[in-house]
Amino acid sequence: MIKFGHLFLLVPLVLAGCASDPDSPPSSSDQVEALKERVRELYRQARESGQQVPQDALEWARQDVRRMGDWEYKIVDLPVEDLQTRQARLNELGAERWEVFWIEPVGDETRVYLKRRSRSWLEKIPLSQLRLLWPSGGGGAE
Repeated sequence: MIKFGHLFLLVPLVLAGCASDPDSPPSSSDQVEALKERVRELYRQARESGQQVPQDALEWARQDVRRMGDWEYKIVDLPVEDLQTRQARLNELGAERWEVFWIEPVGDETRVYLKRRSRSWLEKIPLSQLRLLWPSGGGGAE
């Protein structure tokens, strides 16, 4: 069983390689190279998206793994408007992946609390595949 603290140790293994096909274990150097290229491509996409990323891809990967499962929060005050205008604003927020989890009246406005999962680029690589790279017995302390 992989312990949460072990994910930080797993990053170098991810960068070293795993299967490019999510349904098969790493078995050849071609597959390892394909995964290395996949990780490089995710790093490039993160940079091109405008995300602040370190120059070092390994440090980026470590930071990205730490974001897995994290949440971002946002609070928005919606002025009293017609329902269509409010709905349009909520649809805009929804398109940005924000999800309303609480609403409360504040004066003449409505305060809306939103959350969304933090973006993790390496989540695109199934953990089941990463687990295949974990040394027998879990390795490491913790």
